[in-house]
Order: sequence, then C-alpha cells, then structure tokens
Amino acid sequence: MSNTVDNNKSNIVDEFWKNSAEEEKYVVSINYFHDNQYLDMRLFFKPEGKEEFVATRKGLSLSVDHLNRLKAALEKVIKRVQGG
Repeated sequence: MSNTVDNNKSNIVDEFWKNSAEEEKYVVSINYFHDNQYLDMRLFFKPEGKEEFVATRKGLSLSVDHLNRLKAALEKVIKRVQGG
C-alpha cells in the first residue's frame, strides 16, 4: 500500500476564508490514509494567475479517534474567548 492520501475518498466538510482578503482559505475534510480516517484542516492558497486553490503544508491531520478530545478542547477555548 502506498503512503499517499486516497483523494478519491476525501470528503470536504467545510471551507472558510482565513481573512477578508479571500486569498487564503481553510479547508476541513475527512481523509483516508492506510484505511484509517483523519480529520484534516489545511490552509490553501491561490497561486498568482491560477484558478484553483493549492494546499500548503500548514495544517492539522488528526485521527478521528481524537475528535471527542478536540471537541472538549474547542469548547474550553470558546468559553475562555467569550469570557466564561
């Protein structure tokens, strides 16, 4: 088996702009690697003169086994940011 992501099984869940310039965006997807599922959140940019966005090395790939811990951590972050 190869060490590459099977793009045929990739599933984009959400996308959102990094800032108001709309030159970079975050893409959240579920990817498969060696028959395991991963949450992937990656920064994409559009190269000058190109139509399609390209993935950067900046991002996070996390086994879906850790999603509940990530959710709990994000809830704590939201409380702190909102002053709770």
